[in-house]
Amino acid sequence: MKSLRFRIKTIAGILLVTLSAAGIFYWESAGRELVMMTPVLVSARDIEEGEMILPEDLAVLSLPFDAVVTGALRPGDEKKAQGMLAKDLIPARQQIVASMLRTEDSLFSPGETVFCLESEWIYSRPASLCSGDVLSVYRPDGELLGNYRAAYLRNGNEQPINAPRRGDSLLDRGSDGIIEDIEIVCTAEDYFAILESIRAHEEKLIAGGSYISADLKRCLIICVAAEDAI
Repeated sequence: MKSLRFRIKTIAGILLVTLSAAGIFYWESAGRELVMMTPVLVSARDIEEGEMILPEDLAVLSLPFDAVVTGALRPGDEKKAQGMLAKDLIPARQQIVASMLRTEDSLFSPGETVFCLESEWIYSRPASLCSGDVLSVYRPDGELLGNYRAAYLRNGNEQPINAPRRGDSLLDRGSDGIIEDIEIVCTAEDYFAILESIRAHEEKLIAGGSYISADLKRCLIICVAAEDAI
């Protein structure tokens, strides 16, 4: 009888030690995090100003409660960030807060929308242009037609190229291909003024007896505005 009691106590002791060890292991591996940490969404990389947030740009990081900033997005809030644009540089592993983000519509001032400068109008443009740059549009006689923000740049296959890289020096930039169409943000009045300049250019060619070939029709000179050319 005593032997049976001894065995029961021994087994119970072993079970208690095992459960204690398992409890300590669970606490150290997961329990501490569940009780003292909270998961938040952070940036998986440096996200530049104006860049669109993509699914792969977000990661989950567990932080102590007192380290979580007010309004930090949590797992399950990914749709609140994806497709939004960064207002400013978001460093890697930075907690994501809604106030850091903006919609693309907020790029537009009242009356502005996106218009296309077609490739056959453009006489010259540098390959270093990027979406988001402020562009200066000139006539060949040097008259400035206006400064406009580039919304989208497309190649000959109508594929978008040269995504925003506003942090780079103009001379350090690369190019994804030859820029054909340039879409700019401007008012309808500004766009029609550009069209009127193109029409006046054609009329001048006709008055001079020139045949309007596709090359002669090109009359817009595009460059990065001085404030963006650093």
